[in-house]
Amino acid sequence: MKVPLDTAAEHARALTREHRRLVGVPELLIAAIGSLLATHPLCFARLVAPGVVHVPGTADVGVTIDVGKGLHVPVLRAVEATPVHDLAARLMAHRMTALRGTFRAGDLTGANILLALHTDDDVTHAVPVVLPGTSCAVSLAGRQTELFPGPDGAVAQRTVVQLGLAYDHRVLNGRDALAFLRDLSAALQHPA
Repeated sequence: MKVPLDTAAEHARALTREHRRLVGVPELLIAAIGSLLATHPLCFARLVAPGVVHVPGTADVGVTIDVGKGLHVPVLRAVEATPVHDLAARLMAHRMTALRGTFRAGDLTGANILLALHTDDDVTHAVPVVLPGTSCAVSLAGRQTELFPGPDGAVAQRTVVQLGLAYDHRVLNGRDALAFLRDLSAALQHPA
């Protein structure tokens, strides 16, 4: 799904200035994912037996991090109850841990949804892998600039990203997945 990003990027810059922590689109997207736990619980569910799922009480988001020392998927816990600037600090701490190569097993287990970051601007689409124990994996591709007809009919420019979603059909169907992706897109477009 193509998502206009200009409002979110401005909001991220304002949060960075206000809290003196680097807040970007990934952090806003993590917060948006967490905000959807109550309305899309199956996207966070875990299949425990055929036809039986466990719906968690918190949004524990595994985020891909690759700083040149291998791919890691540390978990940001209780995202739905964490302010964005605190998520930014926790994500930066995970990036530093990845640089040092000092993750503990507890840092890398317990995710109930995944965010796969592919933020190089040359990446236009990405298909994430649904990890064992999860039902959904969201992908964020790189930023693209596009021209579009503005409300007055004049040509305008905007920045967009592609959000993708891979999901386990044993837990949810395409209609539910698309509703989640639409709500995620709306939450990212209007982060305040």
